[in-house]
Amino acid sequence: MKTEIYFRQLATLLIIFLIYFIFTDCQKKEKTVPVPDPVLENDYEGSLDLKFTNVFPPWSVSTRMRVHIDKDLGIIDVENCTLSYSGDTIINDDSKIERTGQWEIIPIGSLMADEG
Repeated sequence: MKTEIYFRQLATLLIIFLIYFIFTDCQKKEKTVPVPDPVLENDYEGSLDLKFTNVFPPWSVSTRMRVHIDKDLGIIDVENCTLSYSGDTIINDDSKIERTGQWEIIPIGSLMADEG
């Protein structure tokens, strides 16, 4: 009889602990993102020239992308672009190599302080 009461009390206690842990784990926890120290003294604006050259079949295409570097967060924002290319080479009277395509360029990046 005493053993049965003991097990009931133990089971009740375990249920209470489980309910407590379930509700404390389900509470919304806010994530804080640490703001890093500034990496640069100034924001920077500029451009990035990209040139894609191929020898066989020959072609050369280029584009210019706008670049912004945020001094506070060190985030590098580069404008997206699409680079289209095309070229062909005639091998003989009945053969030709032809290549065409597009590159979609979506760069992302961030600066980090030199720890070295």
